[in-house]
Amino acid sequence: MTTKKKKLLFASIILIIVLVFVAKFLPSREGSISQTSPTPAPTPFLGKATGEKMTVSGVAINNLYNKEISTNPRGDTLFSQSKDYQILYFAQEKQFLISIIGSPFDQKRALAEQNFLKILGIDKEAACQLKTVVSTPSFANPDQSGINYSLSFCHKALE
Repeated sequence: MTTKKKKLLFASIILIIVLVFVAKFLPSREGSISQTSPTPAPTPFLGKATGEKMTVSGVAINNLYNKEISTNPRGDTLFSQSKDYQILYFAQEKQFLISIIGSPFDQKRALAEQNFLKILGIDKEAACQLKTVVSTPSFANPDQSGINYSLSFCHKALE
């Protein structure tokens, strides 16, 4: 064997040893991502409020779970629904969503807000202390869609 062939054979053996070492002892790119960024587990819902009243953001309201139409494992509940609007409560965020799905927007919004007050058993002042978003999809009210509104009778900006 010539010196050139011996050097090439030696270099090949070293390269194979290095590749085996890298493959065996360094984590794969996929493995390193999963080790450093685990998928977060969903936060479990600890249970629905019981009784006639519940407190949200310091405001005593009628227990909306007594009016639930559907509730998911996080505790988010749809508690009012008509052909013109849906009203939901997001338990972990302690936030309400009034989605106007009928038109005209202002008329259906007023109906939904009145129903919101009635179901929760609160006045406008108390309602303004709750985190509430009013929105509408573009299929129902294209000119008002894409905007998060506060309750029409509250004079505070959305955060």
